[in-house]
Amino acid sequence: MTAIAAAAALASSRCSSVTDQLEAGSNDMSAAEIEALVNGALNLVDQALAAIPDFTAAESYDLANALTAMAARLETYAQAILEAKPPLIERVVAADAPLLVWAHETYGDSSRADELLRLNSIPDPLLVPAGTRLRCYAV
Repeated sequence: MTAIAAAAALASSRCSSVTDQLEAGSNDMSAAEIEALVNGALNLVDQALAAIPDFTAAESYDLANALTAMAARLETYAQAILEAKPPLIERVVAADAPLLVWAHETYGDSSRADELLRLNSIPDPLLVPAGTRLRCYAV
């Protein structure tokens, strides 16, 4: 396998893997995590495209078109996922409280505490001190 084919295969495999990860777990991922995954795959596509020495050859041209189309589809898919997520806002905890209680008071749903744990670095979810700034979804 040539270096060009290896780079293209690696990029293709990574794009496929990222798509699978997004389909399986994008609801549990932050926007930053989604962007990092997608950007990593797109960087591999860029590297594969840079390895193609001659775009005038039919095979090289077809390979470059296929890689570019795959990258565009991945980027469009990720953008749709990101646009479907509610925007993040920052809220300040008014009084010391367990995260479950704060989630219930804020959203009326204590199960959202898991979401808050994914979005924030909370050392002790049993006691979130007053004044703590929490990133949370606007909805």
